[in-house]
Order: sequence, then structure tokens, then C-alpha cells
Amino acid sequence: MKTRILNFFEDSGKLILSPEELFYLKGQKAGAGGIASLIFYSAFTSLIIGILMQSLTFAVILMVITIVVGLVVRFVHAIFIHIFSSLIFNGQGNILACFNLICYPSVLDIFLIIGLVGTVLNKMFIFPLLMLVVIWRFVIVITAVATEYGIDFGKAFFSTYGIWLIIVTILMGIL
Repeated sequence: MKTRILNFFEDSGKLILSPEELFYLKGQKAGAGGIASLIFYSAFTSLIIGILMQSLTFAVILMVITIVVGLVVRFVHAIFIHIFSSLIFNGQGNILACFNLICYPSVLDIFLIIGLVGTVLNKMFIFPLLMLVVIWRFVIVITAVATEYGIDFGKAFFSTYGIWLIIVTILMGIL
């Protein structure tokens, strides 16, 4: 048990320092480390928000909502990634492995926790940190897709976010 906990946090650090290596290693064997990290870091972030708001009830409700919504949104995203990567770019990958890998960027919630604690000192502290975390998440998800499906980063970007950007651009042009 102690080894599993240490491996969990080691994987969290490896995601921050070398995500491509982590995804390659996790692609070699089945597991649910990404899903576990989404659950753990979402719960921990919700707990910190509840402590800052001084409401344990709010923390528990937020915890359940963020975990459920996070899992559902990422699973739907994994379905679309799998469709685009497999059909358009002939990538070879597994949808459940993709789902697991795109849950790993929730490790970056630790930086949001630091930002939330930093808002006690300065309310504007969270915004630059939030922008960096969002961009970093994009890069890590693209790396996960490229590694899982064996496609290059341009195709992985297009499979992951490019289709959505094109749809949003067209809709904005129409409206």
C-alpha cells in the first residue's frame, strides 16, 4: 500500500517534469492512475476551497460535483479524441487508455491550490497562475494523445482541440 501511494505521487511529479515519459510508461500497462489523480486532486482542491470559504458542506458538495463532472467531461472528450484520432489520422490507440491519460493533467490542480492560498495575500494572484495551468493542461493532453495514438503533435492537437476550435470559429462567424 505504501509503495502504491509513493508511486502515485511519483507519477504526479513525473507528469510535471516529463509527461511524455510518463505516458509512454503508462501506455505499456493498464491502470487507472490518471483517473485516481483526477479524483484525488479534485477532492483536495474542493476541500481547500471549502476551508477558505469556511463551509465543510460546500466543500463536500463541490467535491462530488467536480469529480462527477470531471469524469463525465473527460470521458466524452476521450470519445471525440478517439474518433478523430482513429478515423481521420489512422492512429492506433485504446479509448479507455486515452481516458486514463487525459485525466492525468488534474495533477496541475496543485498549482491552483497554491494560487487559492495565495489569494489571501493578493486577489489577483490566481489569474496568471490559472492561465499558465490551462495552457499547460492543453500541452499535456496533446502529449497524451500523441503518445497513446502514435501520431505527431500537430495531428494530436487537431484531434484534441483543433476540431473544437474550428467549430467555435464557424459558430462565432455565423452569430
